[in-house]
Amino acid sequence: MKNILVYALSALLLASCLPQGVQIPQSPLLSTLERKSGLIAYMGADGNMYVSDQGGGHLKQLTKDAVIPKNQGDPILYYEFPTWSRDGGQLAFMGLQSTGPQT
Repeated sequence: MKNILVYALSALLLASCLPQGVQIPQSPLLSTLERKSGLIAYMGADGNMYVSDQGGGHLKQLTKDAVIPKNQGDPILYYEFPTWSRDGGQLAFMGLQSTGPQT
């Protein structure tokens, strides 16, 4: 287990040192092994939910009302935990909201 961790960290370090724009070739077997589910759902840095394809294109913003607090006690609203339905046709996620200081 320790060796796997060392190899993974070494690969990550080497990949981060590559010049900008260099791409590492992928195995031709990768396309047969990876799941082609289509869309990826995630929470953006602004607290809103987004969906994009596996290549990072066709970005679609699902929510636009997230509020990230600037000071302690400011209102909060952000979304998290995106989960696809079994058939991949619907997306569920949870929103967290607070309107003022917590006591």
